[in-house]
Amino acid sequence: MLKTVNNDARSVNVPYPPLPLARAAADCHLMTLADLLPSLRTFAAPANSPLAALAIEYGTPLHVLDEEVVRDRCAAYATAFGADAVSYSAKAGLNHGLARWIADSGLGIFASGCGALTTAVSAGIPGERVTLTGVRKSVEDMEAAFAHGATVVARTNAEITALIDRAPHGLPVLLRVGSSATTGGFKLGSGATLAALGRIIRARNLTFAGLDFSIGHRLSRFGGYEAHVREAAAFCAVVQARFRTPVPALNLGGGYSDDFATAAFAARIRGVLALAVDRYGIVSPKLSVSPGRALVGPAGISIYRMLDDGTVNGPDCTCGGEHPATLIGRASRAPLRPMVLAGTPVMLPGDVGPGDLIAFAGTGAYHYDKGSAAVVSVWHNRARLMLPKRDIFE
Repeated sequence: MLKTVNNDARSVNVPYPPLPLARAAADCHLMTLADLLPSLRTFAAPANSPLAALAIEYGTPLHVLDEEVVRDRCAAYATAFGADAVSYSAKAGLNHGLARWIADSGLGIFASGCGALTTAVSAGIPGERVTLTGVRKSVEDMEAAFAHGATVVARTNAEITALIDRAPHGLPVLLRVGSSATTGGFKLGSGATLAALGRIIRARNLTFAGLDFSIGHRLSRFGGYEAHVREAAAFCAVVQARFRTPVPALNLGGGYSDDFATAAFAARIRGVLALAVDRYGIVSPKLSVSPGRALVGPAGISIYRMLDDGTVNGPDCTCGGEHPATLIGRASRAPLRPMVLAGTPVMLPGDVGPGDLIAFAGTGAYHYDKGSAAVVSVWHNRARLMLPKRDIFE
């Protein structure tokens, strides 16, 4: 069983010995968890799995994050866009350990509230690399952004008024825009949007930092982003002509699918922007992105235990993604059959029953902050407790 040693208030875990995978995989006729998360290749197998031991050690439900996968995906986005043009969208999930990985990668963070903002800063991310982007920002949220020198995304005229009244001198402000009302901001190209921009630009204490988009979720094609960039460039031309100031930046948001071709997209979208900028004869805004799920979604595994009523003891996987499941802790030769567990269709051996451990892949985003589960990180054959199991009433 995994042993935990306290060292400077941090838990350091003694590694499990590596286990062979081939025979167990052949016996179960299942994709192994090591096929899904590279860091588990030396220590995960469906039969007698150390993952099952982790579930025993920390209880279920249990969420596991693969540090190597997160760091690799951060590096891919940093290489494609430049680290200073990439921020992690913390609404996908955040804790201090994950924020440290983001900080080490040189990325910024888009925080929904003061909790995520202070976590990011405490993990070593400079305040100027943090952006407050919550839908309904409280006074506490705003004050935290002011204190740390964070950028603020303004979504409504009421928020702009609050910033003009209370923000310190020089506060950077992004205006949230989109092509539809569902983005929670201003409609791109409308008179109301131009009026809002004018208020920000004319405010003595605010610095207009650019436009912030939200285009969609789990998008795997470039077309939607290209259309928005062309439309945004046309709007930038109007802004530059009317206010005699260029738009400094365009943040394309997130919504990228797990298999998004990041490098190809970055090159393609820069080309689209360059053509549009040349067409309108304007100063080119700086492109940036704020992925969430794309950085952490594939890095997560959630381990649940089957209950007597045929359900599992964890929250539903309701983020809209695909979550392959596998039986861990024992081998089974039973044929696979379709079933629905944790709100998602899966294929599992027909003999699964109460007490069995089921691992769901692809749950690194929008999952581990639900309920009371512990969160454990893995790095090759080592595991570390990131968040202890919480009481459901905490």
